[in-house]
Amino acid sequence: MRRIRTVLIAAVVAVAVAAAVATPVFAQWPTTCVDLNDIVEQHLGRTNNVGIYQRVFGDQAEAACQGDHREDVRGVFAWAFGLAAPAPPPAVAGSSLPLANDALYSAVWRGQTEQVRALVASGLNANTRNSDNDPLIYSAIWRNYVDIVRILADAGANVNALDSDGDPVLRSAVWRDHANVVQVLVDAGANVDARDSDGDPLLREAIWRDHTNVARILVDAGADVNARDSDGDPLLFEAVWRGHTEMVRILVNAGVDVNARDSDGDTALGEAQWRGYNEIVQILLAAPAVEAELGWPTTCVDLNDIVENHLGNHNNVGIYQKVFGDQAEAGCQNDHREDVRGVFAWAF
Repeated sequence: MRRIRTVLIAAVVAVAVAAAVATPVFAQWPTTCVDLNDIVEQHLGRTNNVGIYQRVFGDQAEAACQGDHREDVRGVFAWAFGLAAPAPPPAVAGSSLPLANDALYSAVWRGQTEQVRALVASGLNANTRNSDNDPLIYSAIWRNYVDIVRILADAGANVNALDSDGDPVLRSAVWRDHANVVQVLVDAGANVDARDSDGDPLLREAIWRDHTNVARILVDAGADVNARDSDGDPLLFEAVWRGHTEMVRILVNAGVDVNARDSDGDTALGEAQWRGYNEIVQILLAAPAVEAELGWPTTCVDLNDIVENHLGNHNNVGIYQKVFGDQAEAGCQNDHREDVRGVFAWAF
């Protein structure tokens, strides 16, 4: 089957010929990371950044660019490689776990670290629950027994288990500002994007309570700062509403979308101005506008239009939208799948 691009380009060529011999219509996706970086930088008007890898790294420009942009490419072009988004770790209800050994439960509850270590080393199951259907590790989390949490996690306790209220055990540490416990759980694989039983991200809990150290741990571990709460509002609004200045700074530094609007259509900047939070206003004003940030194209259509424009094929800009309408992205992906695989295999 002839590729869609062949048909589309032929149609555009016919139009161009009728208008006289203009710039030849051709299409070639960037062949290197450096090529694409320069095209996107130019498109965004950041001319000082065009050629920056070549100037800084010389012969190592391509390797440096690839190392810098690998995750961008993986995230944007996973469709071309048939990759599914990674599934979040499974959340297991505490009630589904076997009942804990009495001696082990007692040692955990009393904070007897060496006794817990010895009992676990003897072969007792750490992935168990108490009579209230709370996971054994929850008892240690709740009491801020950092070493015991680590021992149980290392011994196989499920750090994504749910307590008897249906909340991830990580929430208990976040809620109580037990930053060291949060770090242990995150290091053991706890899902930082998990939501509580109300449907709110755990990061919102830290923001709401102004637990800045906990928030930093979650953000550094990859928590989605652009997630929305159960009401559909961006997490940034929680920090702004409550006047949590340092929390706003943490989110901004992590790349939060400062232009996002809440469920009423308001911006965080407008909210801060209305409430008279002058320092927060200044932080938001100093943040780079999302539209101006360097970001690799987020869709096949975006990249196609940027490259076509760069090549001078202006008639091809927007061609997928014009031909396929609502199916533009699917049409572009099907057409460019092999292009992406061939050019960006290094990222995978």
